[in-house]
Amino acid sequence: MPKQVPPWLSPLVLGAVALVAYLLAGPLTFPMDDAYIHAVYGRNLAELGALTFNTMPPDTGIGTTSIAWTLLLTAGAPVVGVVWAARLLGMISFLATLALVWVITGWLLPGRPTARTFVTSLVALSGNLIWFSLSGMETMFWLALGLGAVVAYQARRWWLVGLLIGVMTLTRAEGVVLMAAVWAVELYTTRRISRGLLLATGLMVLLWAPWLLFMHAKTGAWLPTSFSGKKHAQVRGAVDIVQRSLPEGSAELVQGTNAEQMRLPWWIALLYPAGVIGYGATFVAGAGYLPGPKIPLGGPLGEVSGGLSILGILALLVVFLPTLISGLRGTAVASRERDAATRSALLLLGVWFILHNLAYWYKLPTPGTASRYQVVNHVAWWLLAGLGAVWLEARPKRAATILLALLVVVNAAWWRGVYGADCRHMEQVRLASAAYLANDLPADAVVAAHDIGALGWAGQRRILDMGGLIDPAYMQYAAEGRLRDWFIKEGAGYVVLPDKHSTEAAGFYDYAAALGLDEAHGFRLVPLAHFENDYEDWKLGAAPTWNALPGVTVYRLELLP
Repeated sequence: MPKQVPPWLSPLVLGAVALVAYLLAGPLTFPMDDAYIHAVYGRNLAELGALTFNTMPPDTGIGTTSIAWTLLLTAGAPVVGVVWAARLLGMISFLATLALVWVITGWLLPGRPTARTFVTSLVALSGNLIWFSLSGMETMFWLALGLGAVVAYQARRWWLVGLLIGVMTLTRAEGVVLMAAVWAVELYTTRRISRGLLLATGLMVLLWAPWLLFMHAKTGAWLPTSFSGKKHAQVRGAVDIVQRSLPEGSAELVQGTNAEQMRLPWWIALLYPAGVIGYGATFVAGAGYLPGPKIPLGGPLGEVSGGLSILGILALLVVFLPTLISGLRGTAVASRERDAATRSALLLLGVWFILHNLAYWYKLPTPGTASRYQVVNHVAWWLLAGLGAVWLEARPKRAATILLALLVVVNAAWWRGVYGADCRHMEQVRLASAAYLANDLPADAVVAAHDIGALGWAGQRRILDMGGLIDPAYMQYAAEGRLRDWFIKEGAGYVVLPDKHSTEAAGFYDYAAALGLDEAHGFRLVPLAHFENDYEDWKLGAAPTWNALPGVTVYRLELLP
């Protein structure tokens, strides 16, 4: 009699097949520019023993947000190279995440392997999670560490909780939020500070503290310089795009250049929660990707996304939202019937989810590329929707499980197209512009750029960062209106900026104007080369990711008298 296949294996096989299918959707590049920043750091650390983006001279800042990820890429460099090390680590992390989700479903669905397989398979086909896994970024590794720490907490293996959260904080600093959640849950449920809690906290501090002290000694800050750069660029860009997507005159915003402080409007406080809810409804629940007639949206958001699908809105209201609510209710009921350790672990998941989103709302109110900063949300959405479906009564349960299965398959297929489009953009635009630097600019050229990853990876020239990721001095010069002095000090002769497509009269975001690189501020940009790919293909990749503008232009920089 043939041996029965264990039920936990099916979602993992499904996830592995999905990963391979995505890899075949486009060229073997990363789908986003930032991944190449990690790759450059990993390459330089492996080949030169230097934690720097530029090598001659080394940078004063630290542009990698994830020292643990950089070290893993460095370790993998002599074996498979840093690019494949990042790709394989992301894939392994994705499969580990599915295995951990399977464990968590066991807390809520004991003795129901078929239901657990269904719920875990929904997570396995999440287009966002697959995209993150192949992005070259640390996102899924961080998530797997966090879920692993929750599972270890349920088993009361405090040393493992501390170890995993320690590595988690070295992967992304917001991992410390999970430790805060552990403290909150422990104090709420036990009303005491146990030795295990102190052990876990001590291990986390021992692992994290050396990196914090190194960063502070090198840059004077407790977070990587890439954090301030991301906050400066992404919050400002998001506010501008949203403002121009609203009816004219409904949101006043004083635009500034690098030399000025931008006065944020009152509605900036709503940007994060509205963005999280809107993103989930649009690119997870189906309002943005299901076929059929669409309701048009105005401004840049509408131009790129194409509007909201009527069928998708119905799917959101009739399928996803009801199952999500059912999942929340069912989890609350089921957790009361479990043992104390499992109840605490389930509570920890919920508190972590809330604190993570609150931390980003306060500190960095943007979703990140493809909403990768909110990766915990994507697990929560599909997990709760799946649980909610299996907890429904017989007839609605059959309909909900079938419709959710169809929805997640369409989601995975659509996101596969997005991933392929993003990889084509990187190959035809970002890496092509880097090749132009390597082949057509003088060997001693110094190039200032806003997106530096692909340029640093393949450009073979010194790259100055106008996004503030690797140079803490840039932000100070910009705030003081002294960009000209910065360009002169660094010897920059060229500028590379994201740009509009040749078919557009005007792009939805003008980087040169936003950075103050115009004649009014003493600069002239002389175009040398422009790179772009098919506009419709770019829109497919940009709609759920806001990954990049459709073009890149290389300029010669002239300083006016």
